[in-house]
Amino acid sequence: MLKELKNGLISSVLLGGGFLFSANPSSELNFPDYDDESFNTVQTRLAPGGEKTGGEVPLTKEQTDTFLKTIGFAIASGGGLSDLGLNPTELELVCAGFRSGAKGEESLLSKEEDFEKMESFFVKKVQEQLEMRKESGKKFLETKSKEPGIQKTASGLLYKIIKVGDAVRANSDCTLEVDYEGKLIDGKVFDSSYERKEKASLHLGSLVSGVQEVLPFIGQGGEIQAFLPPDLGYGDQRIGPVPGGSTLEFRFEIHKITDPKLVKESAKELAKEVVNL
Repeated sequence: MLKELKNGLISSVLLGGGFLFSANPSSELNFPDYDDESFNTVQTRLAPGGEKTGGEVPLTKEQTDTFLKTIGFAIASGGGLSDLGLNPTELELVCAGFRSGAKGEESLLSKEEDFEKMESFFVKKVQEQLEMRKESGKKFLETKSKEPGIQKTASGLLYKIIKVGDAVRANSDCTLEVDYEGKLIDGKVFDSSYERKEKASLHLGSLVSGVQEVLPFIGQGGEIQAFLPPDLGYGDQRIGPVPGGSTLEFRFEIHKITDPKLVKESAKELAKEVVNL
């Protein structure tokens, strides 16, 4: 992580490429590539009757303002600035640097040792935010554990069975058809099959350890809530919209459990029946 952070800092400031603190080297602004023909198509608009007319696509001030803000948003979110917990004064200094760079002014840093110090500064900021999230999650779980119906496992996760379902239980080889929702402890939903209005197919053995542990507590038709400390979830690394060190809350409904052994046995039985016809 330290090496990636350092490289990101140097390349972003000196070379003007990449994002600061990006854990994924492929993270970058991806604007579509247009050839002359497709660009000309973008420059036209459809008339009410459906025919194309010449001229540029008219944009409102609100649209252009949104596009410009999106550039700043992409740079900040892709660069991991949200992981630093910047206060208003610090954020204004970042914005001042952004304005300086947008004007083409020279970098404030030029020496290797300057970047070493800057690296240490930001690593410390990230670590402070990580520890704060872990502490908040710990307090959340302590409070949640006192609520009616909440149970705790030896690993430290909490769960509440809403519906137990039938007697069928999944193992690590099984594939489950489920609806689910994942939230942070502040209530922000980071993933939801309900919002997509599409059930998910999950291989139990490929999921994070806390989910692997809790889903076999219910059967087909069952529903469960689970509260995972970071070490049973995504750990210290940011995963998409989930900051490192996050305590997670999940809700699962299991609609179907497919055991590959049962499928194989059923296929054999079906083959015997076909032969005997």
